[in-house]
Amino acid sequence: MARRRGDSALAGFLLIAAAAAVAASIALPFIGARNALRGYDRGIAATVFLTVISNLAIIFGGIALGAITLPIVVRILIGHSEPLAAKGGLDVVALEWSAAIALASVMIGAITGLIERPARIQAIAVRRYNDDFLLRNGIRATGDQDVTHYDPQNNPLRLMERQSDRLVFMAVSRRNRRAYISLDTEGRMVSYSGIVKL
Repeated sequence: MARRRGDSALAGFLLIAAAAAVAASIALPFIGARNALRGYDRGIAATVFLTVISNLAIIFGGIALGAITLPIVVRILIGHSEPLAAKGGLDVVALEWSAAIALASVMIGAITGLIERPARIQAIAVRRYNDDFLLRNGIRATGDQDVTHYDPQNNPLRLMERQSDRLVFMAVSRRNRRAYISLDTEGRMVSYSGIVKL
């Protein structure tokens, strides 16, 4: 009796583990295809290794995982049946399902990545433009919380808020003084006001 319970618990654990592996085999090709096409701000080497090779590895890893685990899950859930045997056996049918699922997952991931790509490419272009604007105008970011930037006159500034049309800075240790960077509708930096009185 105890042995049957142990066998049943083991079978349940194996089924859960196999189901998790099948879920991963669906998710990984989606993630790999999506990530490959989303668009990144990377150099050539990083694009080759991080965008292309690593995402292809994720895709093919998911496909391999599905090819290994789906036949096991099908055998546990369905067992041997005459209609499936007539089509070439459970393993062949499970591999067909695995290939179809992987193809669908890759296609959905690729479509998702292509949909997300324009907005990401635009955001990258805006960020590059803004970095260049800060450099051209002598404004330096510090990475600190108290003083987030220094302006061309070396005035310490603290970024207070980002509005739709401008960035608002407080002039640190200067009462009732602000500085502003105007933004266009795309979020690109247009001009720096210098420190002004409220």
